[in-house]
Amino acid sequence: MEPAGSRVARASHGALCAAEAEDDLRAQAITLLRLSNLDHRQLRYTDAIEHCTRAGALAERAAWTQGQATALGILATVHRDAGRIEEAAAVYDRALTLYRQEGSRNGEALTLNHLARTYWYLGRFPEAIESATHAVTLRREAGSREGEAAALDTLGEICHAAGRLDEALAHLGQALTLTHEIDDRGVAA
Repeated sequence: MEPAGSRVARASHGALCAAEAEDDLRAQAITLLRLSNLDHRQLRYTDAIEHCTRAGALAERAAWTQGQATALGILATVHRDAGRIEEAAAVYDRALTLYRQEGSRNGEALTLNHLARTYWYLGRFPEAIESATHAVTLRREAGSREGEAAALDTLGEICHAAGRLDEALAHLGQALTLTHEIDDRGVAA
């Protein structure tokens, strides 16, 4: 039996060819982002970077800012996981600018959370805490309890790593309380 990843890649390449034949830039970008995610999961970072870069260029040609920001976010994550932490931070910053330009509070919050972790990995704790705090605020304002819990968890971990133990315990406790409330209600915002 063919591995699932191979089937997905084959189907995605077929979809890419169809989108190219129709000159559908957005569909091409979406398909390349799917391929990039598959490459990333299989630790094929060079292929993932190539697919993300192509997707971002196609999204730009299609004047699709959300697609550009998504491509940059995925590209930054690939760079981070490949050990290129400084480059990841710079790419997350570019994605953040586009999400803000687009008015995507969800994209902004998600990117801030990733950026906070990236700053943490670089040992830039003040920037990490600022980014994570802003992500918590955005998630809370949006009413996303799941997102708020994830951002609080990130903030707690960063505070712990920075030696701010009382703050870490408070944030992690809030994240745990929210998670229990979500689980108890069976509702995730």
